[in-house]
Amino acid sequence: MLARGFRAWKTHPKIMLVAAVPVGIVTVCYTAAIVWLLLHSANIVASLLPFLADWEQPWRGLGTIIATVGLIAIGGIIAAFTFSAVVLFIAGPFLDHISSRIERELGGLSLIHISEPTRQEAIS
Repeated sequence: MLARGFRAWKTHPKIMLVAAVPVGIVTVCYTAAIVWLLLHSANIVASLLPFLADWEQPWRGLGTIIATVGLIAIGGIIAAFTFSAVVLFIAGPFLDHISSRIERELGGLSLIHISEPTRQEAIS
């Protein structure tokens, strides 16, 4: 099965590239969001935890570092857990296009004909 999937890149490269578009879109957006979070994390921590400014050094620096690392970790965890869901949400129209194209190439075979090749009639 895995080998058939890799052969699909050779036999249907355009379809496979269409399938990769949603992943690319979400990757660019998530990368931009993470870079933005990294660039603005100090300001976000200062806004969320204004009491850190009243602490004496070295506790202020240590608290800021811990809060910044925690904020970036939370952002990374949210990105990791939501990446697949966002890709699938965006991929809907792309997958519909791929599905209709494959159906045309295979002559309108339904899933029942693929899973039960001896069945002559379609199940409604």
